[in-house]
Amino acid sequence: HEMLAQKLNRVQESGVQVLVIPGNHDIGNQSAATYFGSERKETVYLESGQEFYEIYHAFGYDQALNRDEESLSYLYALDETHWLLLLDSCRYEDRCHVSGRIHQGTLHWMEEQLKTAKQQGVQVTVAAHHNLLSESRLYTTECTLENAAEVVQLLEAYEAPLYISGHLHAQRIKKHLSEPGADP
Repeated sequence: HEMLAQKLNRVQESGVQVLVIPGNHDIGNQSAATYFGSERKETVYLESGQEFYEIYHAFGYDQALNRDEESLSYLYALDETHWLLLLDSCRYEDRCHVSGRIHQGTLHWMEEQLKTAKQQGVQVTVAAHHNLLSESRLYTTECTLENAAEVVQLLEAYEAPLYISGHLHAQRIKKHLSEPGADP
C-alpha cells in the first residue's frame, strides 16, 4: 500500500486528482503476500480502515466535501454541479470478506448527501468496489452488494444516473429497469 501511495502521489503531483476507495482485498487480508517469480512470501497487511486512511488520505479523503463517520465513504466535488459519492462497500469487521454491503449507518449518511445534492441542483455519480447489479452468470455469489435492492431504491429516489464498480474485473454496462418489461 505504501509503495502504491507513492506512485499515486506522483500522478497527483502531475496535476491529476486521484481518488481511492478500498476493495475487498485491501483491509484485513490475512492472505496478503508478495511474489517474486514463483516465490511467495507472506507480508504485512492493513488491519483497519484507519490504517487505509492514514496511507491514502491525500487521495480524496482530505479533499472531501463530507466523510461518513462509520466507513471509508466520502463525497467529492468534481465541480459546482457534479459530485462523486465514493462508497466503502467492503466487509472487514473481522477479516476481509469477498462479499460487500453498504452498512446501515452509511446508507443514512448516503441519503443525507443525495438529499443535499438534490436541493442544490447537483448531479451525483456513485462509485463503490462491489457491483450494484448482477453482472455474470459465472459469478453468481459475492459479487453483487448484499443489500443491492436497498441501494438501488435510494439511488432511484434521488435519480443518481450512474453507479461505477470494479469488483468483478469485467467491463460491462448494465441498465437497471425498475420492473420487468419497464422501459429504460
